[in-house]
Amino acid sequence: MTGAGCEAPWHAWLSRSGGWHMIEEIDLVPVIALQCDWLRLCERLEVLADRLPGAFSEPERTLVCAELSRLADAPHDVFVVGAQALFVRQEGEPLAHSLIGHVARRHAARIVQAHDLIETLDLQTPHAPDAETLGYMLRCFFEGCRQVVALERLTLLELGAERLTASARALLTERIIECCEIV
Repeated sequence: MTGAGCEAPWHAWLSRSGGWHMIEEIDLVPVIALQCDWLRLCERLEVLADRLPGAFSEPERTLVCAELSRLADAPHDVFVVGAQALFVRQEGEPLAHSLIGHVARRHAARIVQAHDLIETLDLQTPHAPDAETLGYMLRCFFEGCRQVVALERLTLLELGAERLTASARALLTERIIECCEIV
């Protein structure tokens, strides 16, 4: 489940016990699934970047642009809105405010970069950049995107703290290690 479907678990969390409950592995699955969509796109873009200065075929460009568009146009603030509702109870929670605000800014940068890539990869673009510029754009995007995913996971681990069940903590730990092992 990705995109708009990710909103439901956050709302389910909020309806339980006035917004406070133990966070279970199943609660994290939709968020992890959306993050995995972004990571799969990064893998695809990295393969394309490694092939430069070779040209991308029209079908490759079309598929990449469609996936970039789908993810960029999905409600990207779902994580931020849900995390605020789950972890920010009052103004006296500076770590939660700081982490969630930082994730929100990184989300915004990722979306802008995604739209820049869509415009650049679009076959109708009159002035396509050279291979070096395109490679730089691709690498900046997928490295930044991977950092956002890692930051989201670390934020959930830190702010979830004692509210995470053992299985939820294990899932996040496994996924954080996964992010750190991507070269």
